[in-house]
Amino acid sequence: MSPAAKKDEVEGKIVQVAVSVPLRRLFDYHLSDRESVQPGMRVEVSLGKKTQIGIVVKRVKRSQLATKSIIRVLDSEPALQAPELKLMLWAAAYYQHPIGEVLLSALPADFRKPVSMTPPTHHLLCLSQPGRRWDPKILNRAPLQRAVMELVAATPEGVELGRLKALSSSWRTPVKALEARGWVEFCQQISDESAAEKPEGMQPAPPLSEAQRSAVDSITEGLDHFGAFLLHGVTGSGKTEVYLQCAREVIARGRQVLIMVPEIALVPQLALRVKARLGVTVAQFHSGMTPAARRAAWWSAKMGKASIVLGTRSAVFTSLARPGLIVVDEEHDPSYKQQDGFRYHARDVAVMRARAANIPIILGSATPALETEANHLSGRYRRLTLPARPGSAELPVIHLLDLGKLPLDEGLTLPLVQAIKDRLERSEQSLIFINRRGFAPLVRCNQCGWEATCLRCDARLTHHRHSQRLHCHHCGGSYEKAHSCPACEAESLVLFGQGTQRIEETLQKKFPSASVVRIDRDATMTMEALASALDKAHSGQAEILVGTQMLSKGHDFPGVTLVGILDVDRGFYSLDFRAQERLYQTVTQVGGRSGRAERTGEVFIQSAHPESAYLQKVQAHDHQGYVELALAERQAARFPPYSHLVLVRASAQDNSAPLEFLHQAWSASRPLVGRQKNAVIVVMEPVPSPMERRAGRWRAQLLVQASQRGLLHQFLGEWVQTLEKLPAARRVRWSVDVDPVDMT
Repeated sequence: MSPAAKKDEVEGKIVQVAVSVPLRRLFDYHLSDRESVQPGMRVEVSLGKKTQIGIVVKRVKRSQLATKSIIRVLDSEPALQAPELKLMLWAAAYYQHPIGEVLLSALPADFRKPVSMTPPTHHLLCLSQPGRRWDPKILNRAPLQRAVMELVAATPEGVELGRLKALSSSWRTPVKALEARGWVEFCQQISDESAAEKPEGMQPAPPLSEAQRSAVDSITEGLDHFGAFLLHGVTGSGKTEVYLQCAREVIARGRQVLIMVPEIALVPQLALRVKARLGVTVAQFHSGMTPAARRAAWWSAKMGKASIVLGTRSAVFTSLARPGLIVVDEEHDPSYKQQDGFRYHARDVAVMRARAANIPIILGSATPALETEANHLSGRYRRLTLPARPGSAELPVIHLLDLGKLPLDEGLTLPLVQAIKDRLERSEQSLIFINRRGFAPLVRCNQCGWEATCLRCDARLTHHRHSQRLHCHHCGGSYEKAHSCPACEAESLVLFGQGTQRIEETLQKKFPSASVVRIDRDATMTMEALASALDKAHSGQAEILVGTQMLSKGHDFPGVTLVGILDVDRGFYSLDFRAQERLYQTVTQVGGRSGRAERTGEVFIQSAHPESAYLQKVQAHDHQGYVELALAERQAARFPPYSHLVLVRASAQDNSAPLEFLHQAWSASRPLVGRQKNAVIVVMEPVPSPMERRAGRWRAQLLVQASQRGLLHQFLGEWVQTLEKLPAARRVRWSVDVDPVDMT
């Protein structure tokens, strides 16, 4: 049907469609008499001179605008069911993002094109109803037919063609004969390329501690209604076991469980553990999947075949046939916040989804976010505590090494080096954490003071030893390493500081017979490389692990009894008000990798500020004291959770355009803010970003602070519509970040 512009005021003939364009509005389209649509269905429409895929949001009685006809309806049933559609509409409004881009992001990429949404299937040979009464004696003279029938009869779910080929290269002949008898038939089954491999046998559940049992009982008693549970357990206390026990009860009731983790690396290993314990289909979701695997997993979840849906932050929008429980593991992790495009926070969206579905949600962490702690104190979340590790395992002993008194030898103090030596002699593992990739983070000329900086960013370049190149960790730029200073031509370039590569090399020199394995983004660029490195860590083959925060999240290395933490002091000098919170969380999480089995662990933290109140709380395992300290500081400064923030960012290749746009935005806010009483909303004047130039673009930002969430969103709804129409808006890329976690 060709698009035709027409005026239509007939009831029920107009639908409002969300189209993936950077506009915060819906578009009206006209339906023909023979077309039928429901909210959530995909349609093909004409917008301007282009053809677009859109999602029907609602039907309206009439439109006062000239409307075009829908080109065609693509689906026979909604791609987004009513609960998912409602959730996405809320998210688009809350995070002030164009509605079409939000709705289409919930679908696999292939379904954002004008293609049919049919489940991926593969053919199986199945037993027919008459075939259930087959008589083996009839096939005594047809041994191949009998072998096929025995195989099919023993496999009620159907036999894959590969197994038939393995039975005989001429399998088609006996199968055709059996089809003629009416004993077998070909059937189809939804493929699931994302499912975890099936382990050998089911693993029994370990006995629960009293605290674990209490937590499981509290959660499962409320499976028929919404409840938000903060599961606060010290590192190694068995939070995952609580998730699995609760999931077992939910699955027994015929419902599905959504489990979210912060890192891709955690998905496959947790999927195998879930499969081994529960014996159910697990659909995985993460950015490393192929399009075919993502489609298969999406259908598996949507049709209810997958009892467990497991993934990173984007999994929060996955269609579920029968949702029963949501779990957000390591809920404090900033990875749950999308940092570009649609800037949602998956943890907060998950809470809203659970509330809408009237199901419980578990937020698990050893170091909960302060916003989560505040929600517990206000009564919104119920706290469940796992205060100790199971069995005889104890929390590690933590030592603060004062860098003001202890000299560094290539980044390591003597007590830490001696502790590593002791572990090697006892055949135990050590983990050295430094959250800085590369070999040396600074290249400087000793003669004139020149420093190697990125040509496209306001950032220093990091020297990488293996490639012998200088890399920018902000834009990905790569440069040849100069042999002499570009400024004074002196051959006096010196490498300063330590990164994971330099620490790896230092440890290999100090302990030449030890197996040192580095785990960071550079060393594990593929899933296969990461899996290989983690296998070495779990098996004990890696005697010394060196890595970044990739090692701090969710991994259980039973052989690690020593953790050394380097370069923590950067957290004391950051401009971000969350820096101290992240320092506490990172140090606690990394230190928690130590001593998780029978052997007591130790943690050595090198710092020039061992007197820091935050490090003192870490050393004493005093989480409650940390929470009281941090919340008091936040309240005094009127930072979240005692206020609500919005960060408007702008960037352009022209160095003046971002600030020009934000000054116009600030001026446009004045009349709206003037309506508020008691300074509920404060719009601060724009400033250059802390890193003003990144990837060749100049950047600036403007901060909005409010004491009341409702009034803030009322203000944003009006203000953002104004921003789209500002004269300078076309000269910049701009975004609205509600509840930002990164202030740079």
